[in-house]
Amino acid sequence: MTLSQPKVRNTGADFVFRPQVDAMRFLVRTRKVRRVLGALGMSMALPFFLWTPLGMVEGIPSIVEMYGFEGLRIPTSITIGGLLLAAIGFFEK
Repeated sequence: MTLSQPKVRNTGADFVFRPQVDAMRFLVRTRKVRRVLGALGMSMALPFFLWTPLGMVEGIPSIVEMYGFEGLRIPTSITIGGLLLAAIGFFEK
C-alpha cells in the first residue's frame, strides 16, 4: 500500500459463507482421529458380539448368567456406545 492510496476498510461484504466446503475440510482434517475412534468403538462392541453366540456353547457362561437379567444394561450400554463411536469414526460423506 502506498501513501497515495486510501485505506479500504473490509466491511465483510466480500466474505462468502460456504458451510459445505468448511464441513468437508473438517472431515478431511480429522480423518485419522475418526479412524482411531472407529477402531476403538469396534473394539468396545466386539467382545459382547462374540460372547452372545458363544454363550450358547456348553461350558461358556452366557451374558445373562454373568450379569443377571437386570444387569444386562451394563454390557448393552457399552455395546451401543461402542457402535455409536464406530459410526462417528467411520463416517464418510
